[in-house]
Amino acid sequence: ASAGGRVIIQTRFPTHHAVQALLSGNPDHFYQQELEARHLLNYPPMCHLAELSVTGTTRELVEEAAKQWAMDLGQIGADQESFTVLGPVQAMSTRLRHHHQRMLVKATERRTLSRRVHESVRVLERKYQKGRIRFAIDIDPVETGQG
Repeated sequence: ASAGGRVIIQTRFPTHHAVQALLSGNPDHFYQQELEARHLLNYPPMCHLAELSVTGTTRELVEEAAKQWAMDLGQIGADQESFTVLGPVQAMSTRLRHHHQRMLVKATERRTLSRRVHESVRVLERKYQKGRIRFAIDIDPVETGQG
């Protein structure tokens, strides 16, 4: 049902496939282009993601814990092309006086991803329990980078 009206699109990327699909009224074009890009980058649905975050009140300790986690996961996945760690990077914190680091881990098998991430965090939780560092894991997040 068409109600009529006008849509104004403001973009820096007028040739982007999402804008072009919208303008042409062809959602299949968007779908095919997006799927191709995700395939090349090995992003979902071609893989599974884990969003990992490290939070605490001491910046140096948060950075150290995040780097250690990334290094541990990198060593675990070094023997597999299908296991990739991206990050860590500093993230925005929604709480005052808190520091936050995030990273993404990509893997082809969800079970392997979940098992390896959870195994690795157990060691870190023991090591950093007195430093008041919190570790969070989100397997196949709907959104990433949310504070």
